[in-house]
Parts: sequence; structure tokens; C-alpha cells
Amino acid sequence: MTQSVEINVPEVDELLAQTASAAGVRTPEFGFSELAASDLLLQTDIAEFITSSALLVGPERSVQCAVDVLGEESVSAATRRMQGAALSGATKNALKGRDDDLLGQIRAEIAIATGRETPPLDRITRLRPAPNHRPSERTNGDAP
Repeated sequence: MTQSVEINVPEVDELLAQTASAAGVRTPEFGFSELAASDLLLQTDIAEFITSSALLVGPERSVQCAVDVLGEESVSAATRRMQGAALSGATKNALKGRDDDLLGQIRAEIAIATGRETPPLDRITRLRPAPNHRPSERTNGDAP
């Protein structure tokens, strides 16, 4: 089932501005933005934003700001992507070495803020080359 997530760009800009102002940081540009992003990509972006802002202002404030601007449904749907495998390398690195379970705290805070049960995390599998495979090898038997 596909879930439609409607995002008002001025509201997202306001969310970014509020979080950046509170943390004393600049907001990133939208050079890698998608014009027609899928629901999955939007959920991943919301999870990324909530997590990266929670690193700066804490999970409660980050989640409440996201719920206020994006709505309970959008934030709750993004909970499925609230895991290291779905987040950017920079955010994963920032999470390393913390002695708290920030992602767990964020998921719990989303459940409280939205009044909804925490959905199960998406299963995300990273593909790796076979151990004996060298990228320069031709595997289809074609001559160079």
C-alpha cells in the first residue's frame, strides 16, 4: 500500500530554520532534492532530518517540531526508516560512540507525540560483492 505524504515546502523551510536557529547552525542547500520523490524517499528524508536535528537539540524537541510542521501521520510513517542503514554516513558517524540509544529514544518519542504504536523497522539489506569477485573481472565470458 502506497501512502501519500504531502509536504508544504514553506513549512519544511520553517522547520529547518527553527532547528538551525535553535542549534546555531546553517541549513543545507537543496541541491540534491527530488522533484517527484517516492513515499519511501520522503520517509527516509524525514527520518534523517529528525535524527540529525535530535543530535543537536535532543529527541523530544526534534520530534515535536517535526510533528508540528509535517503532521503526525508523516512523522509516524518515517519511524520505519529510523535506523542506521537508512541514514546518511555523516549521521551514522555522529551516532557512533554515543552511550545512549538515540534512535530508540526518537522512536519512543514519536510514539508518544503521535499517540500511535511504533511500526516495525523496514528490513534494509546492503548488497556486497562476492568474496572471490574482483570488480575488474568479466563474469559473462565476453572478451574486452
